[in-house]
Amino acid sequence: MRETTSELTIRAAGRSDRLAVCTLLQQAWHSAGGARWDQLDELGSRCTALLAQRNALTVAFCLFDLRTAPAAGLSAVAVADREQVGEAWRELWWAAERYLAGCGVQSVHYIGDAPWLLEILEQHGFRQANTVVVYEKMQDGAIPAGHAGVRVRPARSEERDGIVAIDAACFAPLWHYPRPMLEALLKPTTRLSVAELDRRIVGYQLSAQEGTEGQVIRLAVAPEWQRQGIASRLLADTLATFHRGRVRRVSLNTQADNLAAQKLYERFGFQRTGEELPVLEKAMAPEG
Repeated sequence: MRETTSELTIRAAGRSDRLAVCTLLQQAWHSAGGARWDQLDELGSRCTALLAQRNALTVAFCLFDLRTAPAAGLSAVAVADREQVGEAWRELWWAAERYLAGCGVQSVHYIGDAPWLLEILEQHGFRQANTVVVYEKMQDGAIPAGHAGVRVRPARSEERDGIVAIDAACFAPLWHYPRPMLEALLKPTTRLSVAELDRRIVGYQLSAQEGTEGQVIRLAVAPEWQRQGIASRLLADTLATFHRGRVRRVSLNTQADNLAAQKLYERFGFQRTGEELPVLEKAMAPEG
């Protein structure tokens, strides 16, 4: 796409624009979110960035992750310091609405706490739909064991479609981890394991370790197997693995309305840090 207003040209970014996106995100005072390399590598296919340019110079951009379509995530926004932020965003969003509707996107969400961006998004019809709350714990004390009959083991590559299916059954669309997103998170510092019961995969966890810090990225149990101690078994195994790796502090986050998950984490000694991130969402008007 390419559109020209009275002053700006709006166009979709390609992979050759990655440096301009990262530079503006790092240098602009009005910047929010982040652009991971797995997202930038998907520009033009599963992710899109719209650039606002004046005389071929990029003065603003917004990055959308389309891998969770029909829900899309607004991952990053930046506006150059010399620009009028509200005007730049208005031009970008008008183009983005048409572009996203054409991609079949039904809703857009933003997770973050940049005050300037929250204010602008609310002016354009975004409303708070949820809140992400952060928990952490120090590695000490006894760990509940969970379901004794569940075997936790490393996931195999051929099992990833099944893991994605469990994920989709457990979370609303804006929280989904489709296979490309799941695989983008798999690094030497991450651990993907499954819970197996009666030779059937009934849940999974994804966690990461950086030095003495650990993070539980994902924990999910198939709906028909929930409330049977399987999540406890997965979490207990994850914490035990962190303990062997000499992790001192473990963090995780969940949604404010996910009371079952909060109860589980608190039973394992996790406590809220007080850090919260609002989740803003806007339903898209159907194309045409």
